[in-house]
Amino acid sequence: MKVLHVHPKIGIGGVETYLCRLIGEQVRLGHTVGLLTAGGVFEERVTAAGGRLFLIPPRKEHLESALEAIAPHHFDLIHAHNYRAARFARALAARAGARYLMSVHGPRWFWHRLLFRGWSDSVIAMSEGDRDNITSLGGISRRRVHLSFYGIDTDRFRPGIETHSLRAELGLPEDALPLVYISRFAHQKAGVALELLRAMPRICAAEPRAILLLVGEGPMEDQLRAGVEQVNRQVGRRAAILVGPRRDIERVMNLGTLVIAAANTALEAIACGAPTLAAGRTGYFGQVTVDNLEAARAVCFADHGRLAHRATEPHLARGILEILSNRIAAQAAAAELSALVADRYNVARMAEDIEGVYQRLLNSRGTPSQAASIV
Repeated sequence: MKVLHVHPKIGIGGVETYLCRLIGEQVRLGHTVGLLTAGGVFEERVTAAGGRLFLIPPRKEHLESALEAIAPHHFDLIHAHNYRAARFARALAARAGARYLMSVHGPRWFWHRLLFRGWSDSVIAMSEGDRDNITSLGGISRRRVHLSFYGIDTDRFRPGIETHSLRAELGLPEDALPLVYISRFAHQKAGVALELLRAMPRICAAEPRAILLLVGEGPMEDQLRAGVEQVNRQVGRRAAILVGPRRDIERVMNLGTLVIAAANTALEAIACGAPTLAAGRTGYFGQVTVDNLEAARAVCFADHGRLAHRATEPHLARGILEILSNRIAAQAAAAELSALVADRYNVARMAEDIEGVYQRLLNSRGTPSQAASIV
């Protein structure tokens, strides 16, 4: 099978990490796999996994260039990830004579769904929250949706990774208790980081060894940097650090006394054996446990769906302090959860699930996508 994935950029992010894993496993299974993208820091991860890169921005003015670049490869299927890529990929598939498929990796407002014309016949949703979003007002029929899941590279994301050198690099005292927040610093996700900064004086008053590490990048970095400086002045010590982006994210997760994250990143933290609080753009879920794992996954760990509470300072402070005051029990529970996730949500199972969708699409009656224009 020859598959071309389309995504706007391949920088640091949950969808990008997912694509690197999926491409690597599809190549391992013997498929020819490409990625059309404007590029980003994960380019070398795609090529190292055996994927072929087409460094072309997926925008309508580049359609002819993309057609020329992919023509010699005769892709059977073009798989778009999220809405912006889908508009382009649908037209590309029609012109290239390939089948077209779209995956949804996050919610959109109803007016966006209402105006969108890039749906594939079958659409992959990565969580129950995604599925509910795209089948509500302005969306598509529930019958057209295949519910999939994010799989974790359990060779990379695992407990027991050495962190002493990282602790020294960051200048953390040996007895420091790192509270790790990992996300892109944009929109609602940066809002969670700001709420964590507001919570730090209260947290530090109860546990003086706590220190917040903000890991990621995005357009709101300057605002977060100012927030870090303000918190450090207020607490009277280095209580927060803007770490920035890291490629050794599995080491950072192992370093954390706990991790605050959403979506794919939360699942990675769980696989690393870190006590994990799910908090993201759709609200506050709280500590993920064996008992509530599926409920957390249904809302993509507070990245999709609807939650009862916003990720505000009181909820975050309460959840963090509860874990800090019961660290031994929290670590034992996290170890149990890590083993469960490694068995149930690994990359091999994820790729097998996606391949089933591909096979049904390629074996179905009908012709490749007839969409001739980009909406």
